Parts: sequence; C-alpha cells; structure tokens
Amino acid sequence: MVNLARTGFASNQSSRRKELHNDHVKQSESTTASALVSLQTPGKRIHNCIFCDKSHPSEKCFSARKMTLAAKQKLLLKKGACFSCLKKAGHLSKFCNVKNQLNCSHCNNRHFDIMCDKNNESKCVPKPENSLSNCSKSETIFLQTLCVLIRYQGQQELIRVVMGSGSQSNYISEKIIDQLKASPLRTETVIHALFGGKETKPTYHEVFPVEISNLNITFSCSFEVLSEKTICGFIPRIENKQILNELKRKKIDFTDSFRNETEINLLIGADVLGKLLTGNTVELESGLTAVETKLGISSPTETEKEKGDLDLNDFNDKVKILPDGRYEVELPWKYDSKNLPSNKELVWKRHERMINRSGKGEFFSDYQKVFQDWEKLNIIERVPDFELNKEFHCLSHRPVIKLDSQTTKIRPVFDASASQRGNPSLNECLYKGINLIELIPDILDRFRMYPIGISADIEKAFLMLSVAPKDRDFLRFFLSL
Repeated sequence: MVNLARTGFASNQSSRRKELHNDHVKQSESTTASALVSLQTPGKRIHNCIFCDKSHPSEKCFSARKMTLAAKQKLLLKKGACFSCLKKAGHLSKFCNVKNQLNCSHCNNRHFDIMCDKNNESKCVPKPENSLSNCSKSETIFLQTLCVLIRYQGQQELIRVVMGSGSQSNYISEKIIDQLKASPLRTETVIHALFGGKETKPTYHEVFPVEISNLNITFSCSFEVLSEKTICGFIPRIENKQILNELKRKKIDFTDSFRNETEINLLIGADVLGKLLTGNTVELESGLTAVETKLGISSPTETEKEKGDLDLNDFNDKVKILPDGRYEVELPWKYDSKNLPSNKELVWKRHERMINRSGKGEFFSDYQKVFQDWEKLNIIERVPDFELNKEFHCLSHRPVIKLDSQTTKIRPVFDASASQRGNPSLNECLYKGINLIELIPDILDRFRMYPIGISADIEKAFLMLSVAPKDRDFLRFFLSL
C-alpha cells in the first residue's frame, strides 16, 4: 500500500528527496499528500536529531539537555545547522522562517526551550545525584534515626528523621509538606544514581525551605529539602532491653526510643549532616556506637548479632501441647508487637471490595461455608463482645478457586503483607523461618531415582497449630455471613 501511494504522488522519488533537502523552508508552499508518506526504506534508519543522530526531534533530545548552550551552538555550527529550527536548512538563524513560530517557555524568545540562555538552562538540566533515599530493608542493621521538630511559617510537626551520609541532598515526605502547607521555592530535575552505577529516569522534585530543631528547642537550623512521596520503608527502633538499660545507665537519651511515630519523614543528607555532627561518640558494651548530633543522640548503629538459632530454640521452648493434642505456639516476633498499629480501616475497605466483587458469584456461598466449618471445628472463634473495642491488627482475605483440586476447590488466602504507608506489616514484624522452596529441587531429584513414586497429603495439617491467646488480636479478620 505504501508503494502504491508513493507511485501515485511522487513519480521520481530520488529527485523529490533532493528537493526536500535543498528547499526545506518552502515545503509549506507545495504540500501534497506525499508529505504523509514515510520515505524510510526497510532496514535503514533515518536519524532526525542534530545532536545525537537518534530518531527523535532535536528539541526533545535528552542528551542535549545535559550540554551547555555554548557546546550546543558549537555542534550546530560544525554541522551547518540553524540555531532556531535545529536543521541543516542552509540558512542562518536570523533568516529562518520557522523562528517566528517558536516561543521559549522560559524567556519567551524565538527559539526552542532547549536553546535557552545559560541561566534558564541551568534550571532545566537534570543533575546526577547519589542518594540513599530508597533505603535498604535489611533486617539486621540499625540506622541512625532521631526525632526532631520541623517548622514552617508558624506550623510545627514532630517527625522521625534518618541520617543518610550517602545522600547528596535532603528529602522530605509529601505528607509533611501537606501538613505544613508549605510553598515550593522552585522545581529541580534530578537523576538518582543507585547502587551498581544504575541511574533512574529524570524526576521532578519541588524544593522547600524548612527549619528543624531538637525537642528542647535549644538548637535549630534551616536548609532546603526536596519533596518525595515516600522516603524509605519501615525502620525499626532499638528494643533490646540490654542495650536500652545500658543507655539508661550511662544517661544517654536518644529521642527515637519513646515516640509513637514510625514513618520516616525526613532524610538528612551529607551536605547538612556534616554540620550537625559534634564529633562525640559513645561505644556500648554490645559493640554499638551512639553518635551525638546538635539535634540529639541518634540511635546506636552497627550490625545486630545474628540470632536465628537462638530464636528458634526460644520458639521451641514456648511451644505447648494442649489437652486436645494441638500445639499452641506464639508468633515469632522480630520486633516488639507495639510497632504493629491497627489497620482496621484499610482491611475493612478491602473486605468490602472483596464482597462486592465475589458476593454475587456462584462460589461465594461455598466460601462462607468454609469459615462456618472452621468455626464448628474450633479452628477460628468469634471475638468476644467485651474485646470488640480492644486495639487489634487485621488480616485481609480472599477466595482462591481451583476446580481441578481433588480435596479443596475453594479456600481462603490471608494477606499478612498489607500495610499502610510508613507502617510495618505483620510479616515485617515476624521472623521468616527456613526457606523450604530451596529444598524442592532435592525432593524432585529423589523422587526420580525410582520407577514408582508415591505421594500423600495430610489434610489441613497446619490447622493442628493453635495461636497463643496473647497474639490472637494480631490475626483478626472480618467475615460477612
């Protein structure tokens, strides 16, 4: 079809291409339908960009945005291109007919934004930046955290801060910006350099002026921060009683030990952190080091001792065998259960969506019957009326249907990974245990060693475990019968 169109509108293809090249500006005077036809031949790529020779418009070249105006002008002169239309049109910028159609969004002059003067250009150039704002969720590392007061034009909030010496800039969560009703100074485009030399796409951050102080308001400082939706994931507080007792004995009071706030809302980077450090440190018997800053003592930092075997032994010591033969176990808490807030509203909304989506399905009555059977078997129990107003944590659930299953065609699946922003999930507060998936290849190899294989399944074996009463409020769920 393309060949037919070319034949009908341009009998001499090579001469037409030459005409387009030599008389570029006069195209609008002799426009025909042939202008709609791509002249690109199969296997040959046409390069449009004057700066990088790639197939995108020159005015949208990302590589050129990193260049200075002088470097771009030098390149255009070398290639004989116009400063205005950015094409090899055989004319100077002052004689360019396209120039009158251009309007820079920065200075309103007759050129593309990418050719704006140096002052405006510097505001648009993405600056590469090494940042640890996407912090690791390592389970055995204590990070430097503390609580401070942040102020903006009479508004004040208590926030939790993490010190990030690996970040070149400071970041604040959009949540706190909204609470302070702060107005941005400007917008910056940033490329984040991550571990391994990888770089993110250019992202826009609003820049805000903030003032922070210690809780006693004896020291304050002001600096600029970049807005970010989420600073990092859940960072636990130190809850080791031995460490806390040693800090108390040495009269070391770090502010992050007793506050209810769990979300990190401010990352202080290297540019400000160096001015806040006093140089005083306190080494603890546990091997941790408490660092003093002008904002207060930060949480002691170092790697926590691995204690997988010790926790497993402790878990086994707490196992009880009930009169009915079931095993009663406590949840293997990695962090204090106080870190796990109520998520009633989040789970209730999920439950309503599940009812609206599955309530009219043919299998929903079977799904309800599963819970009714569990209640008859004392696998689940209703929450007593006098405990309904007690603080608790919920699990959302949904039906999983497998019609080809010989035993369980429909079963509930609970989600312990759901969490609200800035708060941990139940899974994050518990030890994971042994990864049994790694054993599957060995099991398959042994299964193939012999000509005949036998498989068996213990029905609902996990239901032989009973959760200790003190941990049951963390496993509540909603049910509509």
